[in-house]
Amino acid sequence: RKWFDYLSFALSGLDASQTQAAPVVYTMRDLHTKDAILDYPMGGMGSLIDALVSGVKKHGGQVRVNSLVEKLILQESGNGAECTGVVLNNGKVITARRGVVCNAPLWNMARILQDSVDKEDQSQDTEKLRQAVDKIQQKANDMCMTGSFMHLHLGIPADSLPENLECHHSVLDFSIDVTAEQNMVIICEFSKQDRGALLGDGVFVNLSLFSICYFHSNSHSLRPILGARGVSHCTRLYSGL
Repeated sequence: RKWFDYLSFALSGLDASQTQAAPVVYTMRDLHTKDAILDYPMGGMGSLIDALVSGVKKHGGQVRVNSLVEKLILQESGNGAECTGVVLNNGKVITARRGVVCNAPLWNMARILQDSVDKEDQSQDTEKLRQAVDKIQQKANDMCMTGSFMHLHLGIPADSLPENLECHHSVLDFSIDVTAEQNMVIICEFSKQDRGALLGDGVFVNLSLFSICYFHSNSHSLRPILGARGVSHCTRLYSGL
């Protein structure tokens, strides 16, 4: 059971009793398929985004970044409500031909929905909208949040890492609750497989703590990050990292 708690926690940040079964079953099948491997996208996570954008454009869609949705356009539908479009913070209205898909966290979506209902309008249709929105708000209020987690990115010189460092493994203490604070460390070192695309001649280590941390390693990988903060790679502060 603790192993399932571990797998669920790595996937969702919650133990097995609070994690949807579908992703756990899917992962279990992947783990035990003959010749199974753990996949990482060549070119890093940016390559996934590029592929998704390409697919959207291929089918006639558009990708708009920096477009903050301020309100959802709602209308009464039966005993509930339906969303027919969105209003951006610059006032632009985008209407939907078939529907609106929202992947914002439930708490954020509930707040946007509340902002989308005219509080001054006392008509019967608006009251139905308000009741539908209030149901979503109640679900948000009742939903349990996961604990906080941290992604830590650090640059490590490639020659300081062991040659046999595995691409991916987890470290945790099964004698205590899997979800205990800072109990899990997930180490992902995938730049050996994709060194040129990610960091040139260095090794990229990705260390995850739950409070989860990600670790990236290369002797030069911190320079653009720290340089933007006025930290030169020649300083003692940089060397101390």
